Amino acid sequence: MLGEEVCGFGSSNGYVCGKIVAVDQTAEFTRRRGYPNFVAKGLNKIDTGLMSFRGGDSGGPIFTSEGLTRAHPVGHVVGGGKQDGKNVTFYMPIETTLKALGDYKIITADSCPNELR
Repeated sequence: MLGEEVCGFGSSNGYVCGKIVAVDQTAEFTRRRGYPNFVAKGLNKIDTGLMSFRGGDSGGPIFTSEGLTRAHPVGHVVGGGKQDGKNVTFYMPIETTLKALGDYKIITADSCPNELR
């Protein structure tokens, strides 16, 4: 997991990739328009180099890729910005999200029943 290359997509900044540099992190995020800050726990942190996710990208997918045709979901964007002079993004691991949602499954093209295709 640490050092693994992951990519993501957000509606504001598009396609961004980076390496996982920390896991199980707690981060505080500042909201705009007078909303209170919030703290999220259990996040993984990505060093995104010169690019960064920004407002509007939250909820976008984070994934690993296998060539140009396969992506494997690993989480979703929670927030990010500059930290110690580097662009970073925090994402919630997909296992945490699915556990919180209850009896949901991810269906991929390979595992999708024929009647749903």
